[in-house]
Amino acid sequence: MLVFLCQFLVIFFLVLNVRKRRQAEQRLNAQGEQLKDIVNERTAELSLTNKELLLEVDSRKKAEAAIRKSDEQWDRTFNSFTDIVTLQDTDCV
Repeated sequence: MLVFLCQFLVIFFLVLNVRKRRQAEQRLNAQGEQLKDIVNERTAELSLTNKELLLEVDSRKKAEAAIRKSDEQWDRTFNSFTDIVTLQDTDCV
């Protein structure tokens, strides 16, 4: 009878241990899925931000090119004058 009781207790604790392990694995899997969702969401946000930054960089490069072109046109125009040219601020008193 004592042997049977010991065997029963061993089996009972093994089953209990298996249940606890399965529950822990389920919680771990659920947390892993939550982390995957968070990573995917953050990756999407960063991807969008990166695209926006690339567009801004492109826009700034175009603006810089336009400024350089305007400066070059001004230099060519100003340097083509053979007469003396003065610039005067009409608002200045």
